[in-house]
Amino acid sequence: MTARMWLTGFGLFFAAVIVNAQTGPWEGYILFHRSTDGVSFKSEQVLTSRAGVSTVARMPDGRLIAGFQWFPIDDEKHYDRIAVAFSRDEGLTWSLPQPVTFINLPSNITRQFDPTLLALPDGRMRLYFTGNPDSSRTLNSSIGIYSAFTTDGVHFTYEPGERFGVDDAPVIDCAAAILNGKFHLFSPVQETDGKAYHAVSDDGLNFTRQDDLDAGAGVNWLGCVVAVDGGLRFFGTAAPQSSFNGVWSSFSSDGFTWTAPQSLGATGADPGVVYLNGGGMLITFTGKPQSSFRAFERYR
Repeated sequence: MTARMWLTGFGLFFAAVIVNAQTGPWEGYILFHRSTDGVSFKSEQVLTSRAGVSTVARMPDGRLIAGFQWFPIDDEKHYDRIAVAFSRDEGLTWSLPQPVTFINLPSNITRQFDPTLLALPDGRMRLYFTGNPDSSRTLNSSIGIYSAFTTDGVHFTYEPGERFGVDDAPVIDCAAAILNGKFHLFSPVQETDGKAYHAVSDDGLNFTRQDDLDAGAGVNWLGCVVAVDGGLRFFGTAAPQSSFNGVWSSFSSDGFTWTAPQSLGATGADPGVVYLNGGGMLITFTGKPQSSFRAFERYR
């Protein structure tokens, strides 16, 4: 039996594990719902197993790309690393997971997690991720948000420096979108209910902290933000023992003032959202298939 400590987007885990008898985030699945109206959602399907903390976006060539923390059982090198999968048919089927490669990444940032993908105006994709420059796996105040860019969705070139952090607390699990030429970044304030950090940037690299957001009890700013007509829409996670049913949503015309959270007809934690060609949306999230659902992975 081997004892392991893991710092993930779900928090800090310490577990004594035996191969093939594990407990922890590596037992999770990336599931997805599809909806034609944004209100009613079809039964979940499995994108991949042994994964968590999903993000989804559209590549410049039209493909969908999903990113997640991956825990392949037979690949120690890429265990607890960021991986991606692609879809050419609007999320009906997906490629097998593929680990990403970082170029020019400093040696002290030994672990990268909590991926967030964002399409840039110049045709590149940016990956925002959580990193710890002191190589520690503990949830400490040195943890912040970093970034890298890609043109193919697999090879990511590190962009030097920290994108966003605070002096006295860790910043993890960010969400990011572009509104009227400004980059908005959000991250849940740890050990609080309904609060989030908010930062704004002209270039997506140098962020300035704004007033923290507070959506009230019952919700967590763990999720994603998407640019929509007239503003931004955030998709978040219901707090434990909340009256909200799974995913919640809120709208803002400026990124600073938000409507009251509303429950959607989709269950799951830490959602990623992309709007589909022809209408509707796809939501990825972390969870386990319902007992009545026979899990299968939608590979091409």
